[in-house]
Amino acid sequence: MNAKDLKLELISEYITQKPRLTVKRMLDFETKRKFHLTPIFSNYNFNLEKKFINHSTVIRPQFALAGFTNNFVEEAIVILGRTESEFLKNFNKEEQVEKVQALARFNIPCVIITNNNEHNNTEMFSTDIIEIFLQNDIPVFKINLPTPVFFYRVMDLLDDIFCPKSTIHGNLIEVFGVGILILGESGIGKSELTLDLLEKGHRLVADDLVILMRKWGHKVFGFSNNRTKTWIEIRGAGIFDVTQMFGANCFSILTEVDNIVYLYSNEKMYETIFNFMQFYTKNKKIDIDLDDLSEDKLYEYFSKIPDNELSDFNLKIFKRLLLYPMNSRLLGGSYPCTIFDVPKELNPINVQSAKDISVIVEAIASRTNSRKIGFLIPAEKYSEFKSSPENFFLPPNWVLDT
Repeated sequence: MNAKDLKLELISEYITQKPRLTVKRMLDFETKRKFHLTPIFSNYNFNLEKKFINHSTVIRPQFALAGFTNNFVEEAIVILGRTESEFLKNFNKEEQVEKVQALARFNIPCVIITNNNEHNNTEMFSTDIIEIFLQNDIPVFKINLPTPVFFYRVMDLLDDIFCPKSTIHGNLIEVFGVGILILGESGIGKSELTLDLLEKGHRLVADDLVILMRKWGHKVFGFSNNRTKTWIEIRGAGIFDVTQMFGANCFSILTEVDNIVYLYSNEKMYETIFNFMQFYTKNKKIDIDLDDLSEDKLYEYFSKIPDNELSDFNLKIFKRLLLYPMNSRLLGGSYPCTIFDVPKELNPINVQSAKDISVIVEAIASRTNSRKIGFLIPAEKYSEFKSSPENFFLPPNWVLDT
């Protein structure tokens, strides 16, 4: 058995359409972040709501100004700074105009001039150069920030908008500063576990529906819908505002997803697999009488079904639970998984055999924190460490499946 056999994808692609950002909306974001862009097109009437930014890429057009435009990305913001200004000064006026005209022929939503020192009467780019963009229906802005500072700020803003996002049914809670995503089928006890953790002083991020996004290509963050962010639904009891129950400090707007907990029960697993096998055998026209099958035989047939034919990640997790007993898994009882191709660990917990699931989750969070600071135990050494209240590497009341 290797990591490739165990690995499963929780979320690997968008489920929503790619967003389209307008220059008008970007200016609204800029205002909120308090580094205002100043327009340089008083004599032109641009419809900024029709200027679309469709890429998180920000273009520094040194190569384009030098004449190499083969890989130029259109519909992306173009930044002109001191480097571009100094480059153009190496040419006479006619050559400067020719180079800028070649750049302005592309579909550019806007041009932003950085390093603009308002206390200096000498502008980096002449009005003739700016006029070329304006005549080609490209609005031009300036900002009094160094190019690298503005570059990374606007890249962060664009990454917020264009990064992969999706939703998943589950709960997200911050335990000892560690973001724990709690998954499991409906009615398994996710909200009840969340409530137990809140009573211990941990912080809610999202209940029932978690919005996930991948930032900077290698981190996954989670947050809740603005309308329901401080509310939690307890089955049979109602909907409650956690800030009224535990105080304002029990809620966090956003957290990084560090670890995943998956709740399951033997009965729920059997029911889900049986229902799926009824659908599967009917559609595949397989002549099997499921009612006459023993539980072991049902699981044997189910375990042979390829992952790509299983309808959701719950079934894929059940398949791994059946194939690989807990004490034979990698990473001390967890499965390797991915969210938007970012590696994570998924920790299955049987709600019927665990004594106090909230303590297990706290132990998982503690172990995650220990890894963050470099206090590690190699995976092959896990079997040498006994589970006990003093050992937070393996949860103290973790019941091993046999």
